[in-house]
Amino acid sequence: SSDLAIWGFVAKWFCMENNVCILESKTIIEQVVAVVIPIITAILTYLTFLHQRRAFKEEQFKSTFYQTQKFHRKLADALRVNVSQITEGIDVVYRTFLGRQCFLFANNEVQSIIEALSQKRYLGDLKDTDIESINQWQLRQDEYSDNEKEQLKAINMEHIARNDCKYKFYIKTYHISENDYNNAKTLSNKGEYAFRIFLNERNICYEHYIRSLQEILEFVRMDIPKKLKTRTFLRYIASQMAIEELWFIKQYSHIDSFFHKCYTDSGMDKVVEEQLTK
Repeated sequence: SSDLAIWGFVAKWFCMENNVCILESKTIIEQVVAVVIPIITAILTYLTFLHQRRAFKEEQFKSTFYQTQKFHRKLADALRVNVSQITEGIDVVYRTFLGRQCFLFANNEVQSIIEALSQKRYLGDLKDTDIESINQWQLRQDEYSDNEKEQLKAINMEHIARNDCKYKFYIKTYHISENDYNNAKTLSNKGEYAFRIFLNERNICYEHYIRSLQEILEFVRMDIPKKLKTRTFLRYIASQMAIEELWFIKQYSHIDSFFHKCYTDSGMDKVVEEQLTK
C-alpha cells in the first residue's frame, strides 16, 4: 500500500509539472504570434503599397506617352510646305504639300539635289536662255525631218537641255554654289550633304515636328518605369511612320548633334534601322 501511495504521488506530480510546461509553451507561442503577425501584416501592406505605386506609375507613364504621341501625330498631319516646282514641260508651278506628303517631298527633293551635284560640271542657275535652248532644239527637229541622224541628235540635245534646266532649277532654288558642288564631288555618298542643303531652305517647316519627337524620345528614355520595355514604346512610335518619315528622322540625326544624342541614347536609331531594312 505504501508503494501504491508513492506511485500515486509521482503520477500526480508528473501531471502537474506537464500542465505547467504546456501552459508556459502556450504563453510563449502566443507572445511570438503577437509579435510576428503585425510584422508580417506590415510587410504585406508595404509590398501591396509598392505594387500599387508601381502599377500607378506604369499607368501614368502609358497615359502620358499615348497622349503625347497623339499630339505628335497631329503635328505630323498639320505639316505644310509651300514650294515652286519645275514640270517635265519646264514650267514652274506652285504646290502645297500637306501632312506626311511633306516627307515624300523631302525625299524627292534630296534625290534631285544629289543629281544636280553629280553632274560632270557645275551648271549654274536657271536662266531664260536655257528655256530658249530647248525651243531651238525643237525647231531643229522639224528642220531635220528628212535627216534621221540629225533629227535624233536634235532630240538627244533637247533631252540634255531639259535635264540641265531641271538641275539648274534646283541649284537656284537651294542656292547651291560652285563651292558646294566641288565639296560634293569628293563624297562617295552625297545623301547627307544633299539633305543638309535641303534643310537649309526648308528647316522652318519641320522644326516643330522635330522638337516634339525629341521630347517624346527623351520622355521614354528618362521616365519609363523599370518593369516596362523601352523598345516596345519606340516600336509603337516607328509603327505610325511611313518609310519616308523614318528616312527623314534618320537623316536629320546626322546633321543635328542634340537630336542625334537623343535619337541614339533612346535606342530609336536601332528601331528605325530595323524598320528601314525590312
